[in-house]
Amino acid sequence: MTTIMHVRMIIVMKDGVAIDAQPVTFNDEKALREKLLLKIDAILSGISEDESIVAWAEEFPIGKGEIDVLAIGDTGGIYLIETKLSKNPSKREIIAQVLDYAAGLWGNFNDNKDKFLEEFEKKKKKGEIPKEAVFIRNLESNLREANFSIVLAMDNFDKQNESFRNLFDFLNRFTTDNLEFLVLELEHYTANGLEILVPKIHRYEKIGSVSVQKQIWPLEKIREQLEKIENLKLKERVSLMLDFAVKNNMFYRLTKRIYPGFGIAYKGKLILAVDNIHSGDIRPYLGQDRFPSDDIRRRFIEGLKELDVLQEQEQDHPLSRNYLQQITDEKFEKLLKFLEMFKAED
Repeated sequence: MTTIMHVRMIIVMKDGVAIDAQPVTFNDEKALREKLLLKIDAILSGISEDESIVAWAEEFPIGKGEIDVLAIGDTGGIYLIETKLSKNPSKREIIAQVLDYAAGLWGNFNDNKDKFLEEFEKKKKKGEIPKEAVFIRNLESNLREANFSIVLAMDNFDKQNESFRNLFDFLNRFTTDNLEFLVLELEHYTANGLEILVPKIHRYEKIGSVSVQKQIWPLEKIREQLEKIENLKLKERVSLMLDFAVKNNMFYRLTKRIYPGFGIAYKGKLILAVDNIHSGDIRPYLGQDRFPSDDIRRRFIEGLKELDVLQEQEQDHPLSRNYLQQITDEKFEKLLKFLEMFKAED
């Protein structure tokens, strides 16, 4: 039997001459964190919809503990970064810790972005928070839905035992799409006075090939996809609904979806989504926590039944397929009027 071995080699060239690169061991987690923060933007690039990291804070408090590094992307992405050395013996405790921190972040700030921003400014080490309304809405949505990227930064992931790797694989495959778990391996070398950092991102795909294609759908992407709708009547109706949502400050950015879509929000909470603009699917969200009172929720449900959005027994978020393609012009106008009246609710 033949055994194939993969050997990592770092070759540094200067003026055509190879320079020996020697691995450097991080003395502690603080040293690892310092190297990570030198180029955090470049190191984390490409792992989400964010094109860049705009700000980061150290030792961000979440009640019973502090997140080592909390970073924010230019489109409102939130990154919880914990630094650990590979020699740390308590592998399962590491997983429990990062989950506990994610839960603490959500528990403390899911309904209060202003409190989050105030706390972030206190602990911020570098960067500025954007003031644009789209960024703020995205950030608020990510806090509310626990749409976080959890990054475990380590000096060497290859040395971890198989059960630890399987645990990360399991979490990514079978937990909610809102949470993403990544391992950032940061190798450190020196060569003739030069320092060399080699970052590697380890990420795991969700079960099922199509789920890997899920993405975030900001307003600009929806408008791009809108131009690709071939059915002219459907294109017009989706366009009118999108304009209505934006004009009335009710646009809600959907996250990690396979198909392009957008939501309509009431008091900041998603209550109705055009789930797929290419088919005209409509999905109501009827959870009691989305409405300030049972009376408003009941009137919303009754209105949807009159519009034939709700066809079956009430559930949290039923799907009405091809709704915007199938309804009459009269019923579509009633839908917009209904949403406008609902917006005016106290």
